[in-house]
Amino acid sequence: MTRRSFKLLAILLLGISSGLLLATPIWERLEPAPWAGGHGEAIVGAGELVCLAHQLYANDIPEFACYDTQQERWIVHFEVPGLNLRNGTALAWDGHFIYILIGAREGDEDRKGFYRLNLGTQQLEQLEPTPHAQGAGDAIVYSGYDGKIYAFISRCEDGHGDSIFARYDPEKDHWDPKLPMPEGWEGTDDGASLVWTGDEYIYAFQGECEETNPTGRFARFHIPTGRWEELAELEATKYWDEEDPSSLCGVGDGGTLVWAPETPNYIYATDGVAQPGQNLGKRIRVGAFGVTP
Repeated sequence: MTRRSFKLLAILLLGISSGLLLATPIWERLEPAPWAGGHGEAIVGAGELVCLAHQLYANDIPEFACYDTQQERWIVHFEVPGLNLRNGTALAWDGHFIYILIGAREGDEDRKGFYRLNLGTQQLEQLEPTPHAQGAGDAIVYSGYDGKIYAFISRCEDGHGDSIFARYDPEKDHWDPKLPMPEGWEGTDDGASLVWTGDEYIYAFQGECEETNPTGRFARFHIPTGRWEELAELEATKYWDEEDPSSLCGVGDGGTLVWAPETPNYIYATDGVAQPGQNLGKRIRVGAFGVTP
């Protein structure tokens, strides 16, 4: 696959053709994205579109591009002045707007910008700042259960966490920062991810808070009661150094969670990658929590 190949969209398709799940999921090569790489990059599903945010260098104007899954081609590509995207950029779609956490560089201490983008008008709206500084551990998701946005905000530094779990009310433009973190999760970092599964639950990866101590920590949040439940960890199954058994990788850079209504009993996941081409795809059975390679 070329450097500009649109690799991320493939995991969202997972063999879904004409709305029907194939007996054996397959990977398909799609039309390349308009660009590759960047200091701030994230992806989100928006109805029949899949939209990609991108900023290559610090002084560039961020760009958005949207791929039409029915036409199987890129149909929208525009710049968004007023944004400055960094590591940890995260996107959520509520059926009307794309909500944007802007992330931060290492050493940034007070980046709290929060925005929403109207795809129809391509207009950007600044919202109430996040109640905590952002970073590589950002993750965000929309919950159709209560119409709210949920987010991990911030990162770990030297293995020590400094993150919060918060809820945003779009109708009031207000953050509630008083939600609990999963027990024992001091922070979130590379690979942190949130996914809503169409019911009362949001599932989460912590990400690799300390790269020398791999973790596949996995939990779910019960929206009505506001409580977390720790689930079985995603087992570390590959190595930074194939000759060193102590170099197991946990969920890290590139780790993500995806849920599709066509397969409601499963969450699809990648655990991140230590070396190019070694990213391990998995599916996690909702309810049983067994992991199937």
